[in-house]
Amino acid sequence: MSGLYIAPGTIADAESAARALSFTDSTQQFARVVEGLALAVTRVDRLQLWGPASDDAKQVYVALGGRVSFEPEEWSRAESLPYEGGLACRLFLETWLKNPRDLH
Repeated sequence: MSGLYIAPGTIADAESAARALSFTDSTQQFARVVEGLALAVTRVDRLQLWGPASDDAKQVYVALGGRVSFEPEEWSRAESLPYEGGLACRLFLETWLKNPRDLH
């Protein structure tokens, strides 16, 4: 299970949304403000795999609500990408930065 919240707001808004979207006591939370948008992601699984990723130099963030499937080689490659955050979102971020049309 996961929750995703994106709306104009403050860090307090993001943290409040993350608390409201938490399903269990063990739910992992991510809350941040990016360009005036409150971003909250909650996961009952590992944020290291499914959490948001970012390229701070280009100020691009990617968040995922749910799961996707990748080949084992892609998961391994994601570990070496120069971005911060979850591996699945790192792969999407890399694709977006190279050519956004490839995600359609």
